[in-house]
Amino acid sequence: MQTRLLALASAAVFASAAAPALAQTAPGPTDWRWSYSAAGFNVFRSDLDNGGSAGMAGLFVGLSGLKPIDSKLAISTAIRFDLLDFSFRSPTAFGGVAPWNRVYQPGISVGVSYLLDNGWRLGFVPTVQYSGESGAKFGDAIVWGALASASKTFSKDLTLGFGVAGFSRIEKTSFFPFLIVNWRITENLRLANPFAAGPAGPAGLELVYDLGGGWETGVGAAYRSFRFRNSEDAPTPNSIGEARMIPVFARIAKNLTPAMQLELMAGATVGNQLKLYDQGGERLVSENQDAAPFVALTFSGRF
Repeated sequence: MQTRLLALASAAVFASAAAPALAQTAPGPTDWRWSYSAAGFNVFRSDLDNGGSAGMAGLFVGLSGLKPIDSKLAISTAIRFDLLDFSFRSPTAFGGVAPWNRVYQPGISVGVSYLLDNGWRLGFVPTVQYSGESGAKFGDAIVWGALASASKTFSKDLTLGFGVAGFSRIEKTSFFPFLIVNWRITENLRLANPFAAGPAGPAGLELVYDLGGGWETGVGAAYRSFRFRNSEDAPTPNSIGEARMIPVFARIAKNLTPAMQLELMAGATVGNQLKLYDQGGERLVSENQDAAPFVALTFSGRF
């Protein structure tokens, strides 16, 4: 079984990573607050319904900044580079050959949020991203859109909100509703969106328990969707690939210092689907895939 590193990051999730931070910004110093992350991820190979098997692997790195302008207004920015490496073995539904291979997803976003007098914080995050296989036409592989959110801190233990992301995703316009949740149920237990730097977050929910001594553990699930332009040399030139999955996970994390964290995650992806479209967006193949185990390692920090 081939093992590689995978970062699961779609354009929608790339933008939504900035939403909880904007939504929950509190008054404070007006200096930039920077955070960074590097994550490796492997989805092990599993069987395809019509024969053959597939796996994924990759790596992503990111840098994001948040700057409070005053007690109400804040701005943010994020730069990210994702590498997704797909592997296929005799995929019958795709003619026995790999429909795509390595996909690159660099992107940038900017954002703004504003705290209303009634306590609701509104956020808006435009983003643009290249999402294409090596050799794809640059102009045909651009994903762009924006995210809007609203949240409110009801108490020191509860922040709730909602939002929607709208994107032009390579011959398809998509909208993704999402929830913002940060609920400290007890002193040690909380329900929240998964950490944005990890391969499962933030488009999902996670139950986290503080073990003390800088350790924490969590269980949860999320939704992932990737859509990208294939190369001119692909078996179907300039076609569009798409992968969908639901990672169900458990993780354990340790604070190495007050500003650095190392996290190990394991679980399985379920509801897996692989789709191939022609260059105009008409579907050619839709293939289901068995559940697949995965592992991930994330290093993150702030300064």
